[in-house]
Amino acid sequence: MIPPGWHLAARLVEGADTIKSEEQAVTLAERISELTPMRRAGNPAELRGLALYLASDASSFVTGAVFMHDGGWSSW
Repeated sequence: MIPPGWHLAARLVEGADTIKSEEQAVTLAERISELTPMRRAGNPAELRGLALYLASDASSFVTGAVFMHDGGWSSW
């Protein structure tokens, strides 16, 4: 399983549908980045390698794993 954290272009933030301006969106993005241990949002393209690994024979012995893709949120 790949539970994603906050990624650019993703509307995973509660209340994201209430953002009415670009300025509000930028302010929210900056605030979330400040709170993320890696100090940035993820890029959806960064999920590609992990998904390919899990879909390939290279992961044939992986069972029941959770691969956190959240920039360090879950380690806090």
